[in-house]
Amino acid sequence: MNFSEVFKERKVQIFSMILFFLGFALWFGSIVFFGFGIAGQVFKLSPSRDIAGILNRAFLSRLNILEFVSAVLLGGGIILYNFRFKTLFHRAPFFLLIVSATLLGVYALMITPNMNDLLLRIPSFDTASDAALKAEFTTYHKIYTSLVQINLILLLALFFWQVLIYSASESYRQGFKKAHDV
Repeated sequence: MNFSEVFKERKVQIFSMILFFLGFALWFGSIVFFGFGIAGQVFKLSPSRDIAGILNRAFLSRLNILEFVSAVLLGGGIILYNFRFKTLFHRAPFFLLIVSATLLGVYALMITPNMNDLLLRIPSFDTASDAALKAEFTTYHKIYTSLVQINLILLLALFFWQVLIYSASESYRQGFKKAHDV
């Protein structure tokens, strides 16, 4: 392998890593930040549950957009580097991403509209009325939250698997050493 081949392979790997790590940081970081830093605090600091819900819905809609963009970045990073190899070891991260993106589609595009439809029929969460609709909303909310938690676990698994692939690659371990030995 000559210097230009090593350099080209290295550029592809670096660009792949940038896409992958940016996508991971955006997706994982935004979910963690929203879940632990925003959602609970909005409910604590708001004068009513209705106002807190309105604020959280506005944040969640933007969070879901970030998640979809992040999935594209992750996919780009994985495809760019991993698909040169024909092994299941190198293809598995893409399948993990597909599962995560599918879960994202379920909670962002299927569950959220159902929750929003219920919100139109529930006059207020601050009053005791409409217990059946509130219970249905709570069920959807629990499913949404569970799917997001599963996604966090899948994203962590994807992260560690892909880091293993990057660090195990010959070009990463050897760097430009091969090119200088020629």
